[in-house]
Amino acid sequence: MPRENRDVRPFVDLAELESMWAECVTIRALPKTSSASEPIICPAWSTKRVEPQTLATADVHLHMPSDQVVMPMLKIAETFAKNLGLKDVSAFSVVLHATSPFLRFTDVLLRCNMHELEHWRGGLSLVGSGKRPRSLQLPHHGTRFDLMVVLNRTLKKSPGMPWRLGTWLAHLQFTFANPSEGIGFTPKPLTDELREEFGVSKGSLFYPRVRPSQPDWQRANYFDDFGEFYVDSDVLDHLAASPREHQSAVVQTQIFLHALNFLVMEFQRDERRDTISIAEINDGLMGRLLRVVSGESQDELEAWLDVLRREPTKFMAALESASDIKNVMRRGLGAMRAGA
Repeated sequence: MPRENRDVRPFVDLAELESMWAECVTIRALPKTSSASEPIICPAWSTKRVEPQTLATADVHLHMPSDQVVMPMLKIAETFAKNLGLKDVSAFSVVLHATSPFLRFTDVLLRCNMHELEHWRGGLSLVGSGKRPRSLQLPHHGTRFDLMVVLNRTLKKSPGMPWRLGTWLAHLQFTFANPSEGIGFTPKPLTDELREEFGVSKGSLFYPRVRPSQPDWQRANYFDDFGEFYVDSDVLDHLAASPREHQSAVVQTQIFLHALNFLVMEFQRDERRDTISIAEINDGLMGRLLRVVSGESQDELEAWLDVLRREPTKFMAALESASDIKNVMRRGLGAMRAGA
């Protein structure tokens, strides 16, 4: 969900409440690996890099520092409700969405009336005691959280005031991302019609291609700026329906690696590869590719750039290692044997 520019919103909203939220509300992931583990804290409008298996098993909380902030928030909302001609805040709901950017589905983790903020008691678990939400099951592609106050019914129209059902009045966003997935690509469904258009075999599972409008990787910041990555439409539907399966994790990792390997091949085809410097690619797409396997030091980046130039198969092997494909595959094969 893109963040709207408040300067151009055609009505007043809960900007003061949003500012208060931004100062004190965080999303926290408490790793299950050790009782002594420190929580991973994500403030509003920021991104925290979290290892895939940590996010897949962590206890995730929406956190407030104390109950003392709830009453001032309700006061702000009550004043705003009166300005809208309402008796109370019952027309306002608090909603928290969790989205998988990779598979493009969204879970509603929280929906409550503004009055129920009093029961947050400093925060609440987003995992619960039942089945883990799909958006928190995916081990490789992160989760985006959108916390909003929205109108839960249509109001009488009034100049400069919100009235449509579903209009958000305050909005914060939090993102947990995979440390190995900074290249920014979104798979597109590959249908039989597209296979025919692209001239690829009917049985093909993946098909990456350079975007016709952006053939130069050096001008791209992310994969989607430079390329398009197509995945069989039935496979994408299965991943969306069964993200928790170990076999799904195998396919997700394979998709990720295919996209990275496509970039390696495109780099090898470019005549500039032997003269390009770290400074020229550091902030762009190829700099992101290097950081899948490299640390941030100049020496390490230079060393991996040399491997990318001269030993692309060794670089691809390092990409596999960084994606943890060996353990992902082992778990997937184990699940297949158990189900046989």
